[in-house]
Amino acid sequence: MSCHNFLKSLPFQLVEFDAFQYLAFSKALWAGSVSSLPPIRSPLTALFIVPNLLAARFTMVLCHIGIAALVYLLGRRLVGHGLPAAFAALAYGLSRWMLVFQTSPLTDLPGMLLFLAGLAVWLGADRRHVLWSGVIFGAACLMRFDILLLVIPVALLTRRGLKRYLLLPLAGFLGPVELAFDALAYQRLVWVPWEFARANLDTFGSSREAFFRANLQTLGRFAARDVLAVGKTLWHTFPSLVLLSLCGLLNLKQFGTRLLLMLLVPWLVVVSVVQPFEPRIVVVKAVPLLALLAATVFVMLNRVPVSTWARRMLAGVIVAAVVIPDVAGLSRLAYQPRRFKAQDCVAGRVCSNFAPAVEYFCGVRTTLFTPTGETVEQMRDACDFFVYFKDISGYTDIVNASLRKTATLHGDNTAASVYQFR
Repeated sequence: MSCHNFLKSLPFQLVEFDAFQYLAFSKALWAGSVSSLPPIRSPLTALFIVPNLLAARFTMVLCHIGIAALVYLLGRRLVGHGLPAAFAALAYGLSRWMLVFQTSPLTDLPGMLLFLAGLAVWLGADRRHVLWSGVIFGAACLMRFDILLLVIPVALLTRRGLKRYLLLPLAGFLGPVELAFDALAYQRLVWVPWEFARANLDTFGSSREAFFRANLQTLGRFAARDVLAVGKTLWHTFPSLVLLSLCGLLNLKQFGTRLLLMLLVPWLVVVSVVQPFEPRIVVVKAVPLLALLAATVFVMLNRVPVSTWARRMLAGVIVAAVVIPDVAGLSRLAYQPRRFKAQDCVAGRVCSNFAPAVEYFCGVRTTLFTPTGETVEQMRDACDFFVYFKDISGYTDIVNASLRKTATLHGDNTAASVYQFR
């Protein structure tokens, strides 16, 4: 089904803007010129997202299939039965929302693949091999730094006597190993996790105090709203999985149920508070865990005092309620043929720090300046497109009116208006 979706979407070459950044970074790294881009990506990213759009999207297909296989393996270990494990793998693998993520090469699927692989190794390996789980978890965190919020409960709350075997390679991979990778890639002494954190600090202010003050304000004013927004999104998008997961709360005596809750609930709360709510960041990580948690309902069915035939009927109804709507939705998925063009790079969810990626990947020249009516007139003869950022000084209705006289509005969002000069 995943490969069928890939083939159906081949004419659709337009990507989400973050995916364009990853493609630009990968192209620069493989060409040996990554030093021209801001150091906020680990070189490990380019191993999963290659500088060819179709190849990178097919890698996303393989990651999706790999996650489904790992959900099955973890289901057998955590739930203890083949049928619940198969249900969890189908609930994740056939989700039409998961297949949507395969049209844009992002780090979410590779990051979750590595996290689940690390979790499978950690839960199943003996003392001699649990070191590998720390290495795999480290790679997962470099793909998506927020996965560290999932790794911490695993290290602190499971197999506590072995946690040093996980934490030591994890720290080594995130520290000196990544530092060596970064120095080779960027040709200077730089550590990407810190550069990424500093780039995010800059969005809240020039100092650390401004960053923490902003988060404290978020915690006080908007935390409840953001947590509710995450819950509502999951409920409206995956109602069957959420309902079955709630039923799984009745099975708290089982280790698998407790572990999944320790991973899912704190992570959803923390992510809701410390960063702006973005559905894809939540969904890709939550759905595999929800599918596993929902599968625990089959354990409860075994305790229902009914005949074997009635129990099988109930299990069939549960599987059908989750799988059939997704299969029906997959049959209606359609992609309008759309080719990737340079103007698409500036018409998406743009902001000023993406300019080097646009310039490098598309081979176009970009210039940042504070516009006035006169400078806009001068740019008309030299430029095809003009990105007018709304979050910087100089945004006025006068300039906007001037642009509308000489250019056509190509795209508009909360960050910028994109004009194409006539």
